[in-house]
Amino acid sequence: PGLPVTHSYGLTATTAESTLEGTKTSQEGMGLRGRWVLVPQNLWQGGFLNASVAVTQLWGRENDGLSTLGRVGIDSRLWPNASASLAYSLSEDKLNAPLIGRHRLDGTFFWETDKYRLSLYGAHALDLESSTFFADASYRMSSIWRIGASYSADRFGKSFVDEQTLI
Repeated sequence: PGLPVTHSYGLTATTAESTLEGTKTSQEGMGLRGRWVLVPQNLWQGGFLNASVAVTQLWGRENDGLSTLGRVGIDSRLWPNASASLAYSLSEDKLNAPLIGRHRLDGTFFWETDKYRLSLYGAHALDLESSTFFADASYRMSSIWRIGASYSADRFGKSFVDEQTLI
């Protein structure tokens, strides 16, 4: 009571497996999960602090145990039709941490007008070689036609994959 936090508790079941550049992680089990979410806190006109944490205890065959996923970030409206965010994430679990890192920064930028739309996303792990970038831009030619392009790049260790799309 009185705290700007919402919470939920529940039962969970999961099965997941990932393999990337020779690193294989998996998780399977049933357990309990608690999640706490900070009600967005006003920092300035159009700027908000948000945070969440989820704690899960799994019992099962693969990588059971306690995991904690947390995130704290700032969302801001930069000018009309434009917004940005910057966040720090912590992954203390056996499934995600080996692939995306325990500590990660990510940022977004979004801008839209009647004719143009631009969306950018980037993330970088602070404790291993893992990063991702995505850009999507488009131009509205008429009420039913839009032309656009996207680009994505992912790096994990020595592997690098990029992709371009014309839409």
